[in-house]
Amino acid sequence: MFDKDDTGMKNIEVFFLATSLPARLFGEFHSALYLLRREISSCLCIDPNTGKKLKTACSQELFAATMLILTGVDLLGKFLHGTDKDHVKDRFKHFITKYFSSVSQEDAIAIYQLRNALFHGFGLYSKDIKADKIYNFILQQKGTGLLHQLNKKDFKIDILTLHHQFENGIEKYYSDLKNNSNLRILFNRVFPEYGGINIWRESSK
Repeated sequence: MFDKDDTGMKNIEVFFLATSLPARLFGEFHSALYLLRREISSCLCIDPNTGKKLKTACSQELFAATMLILTGVDLLGKFLHGTDKDHVKDRFKHFITKYFSSVSQEDAIAIYQLRNALFHGFGLYSKDIKADKIYNFILQQKGTGLLHQLNKKDFKIDILTLHHQFENGIEKYYSDLKNNSNLRILFNRVFPEYGGINIWRESSK
């Protein structure tokens, strides 16, 4: 499955497989990003095959959706930098400020702190010890602005906008990869470890 060509376009096409296409297109190998995006859609009651809201009754899982989106930023940060060594915060912020629209460094730091709150405590509280700053988060789903600071400690994050920004960021990064050989080299450094998952199914007898 892994393309040894240094341009690595085959790997890129596999990784960025559209969620509307069949998962078995590449046999037992499944793109990590493909699986992640479909899981996010399911948590938000969106049909991953069409991108439209499900008409049947569905219970949204906002915490799960938010954690998956932020996991996706973590994942794409590894590809953008071509490494999984240290500097998680820098990779995370870099992807957001580069591929999310109209996001400042301060906004990126706040979103990173939301990541920490959910990943390390399954909650909406985080403290940046170095900056001696507390973050309390409120999640909403109105499709309005991505982040709004209510006061010194309280921040409101819109999950629908976060999802929209994430999907747009994916497409921007994909476009850059197709046109930038240096980005492709970095991408392919980590693709063998993080590009996908082999899912084995027992054949029916």
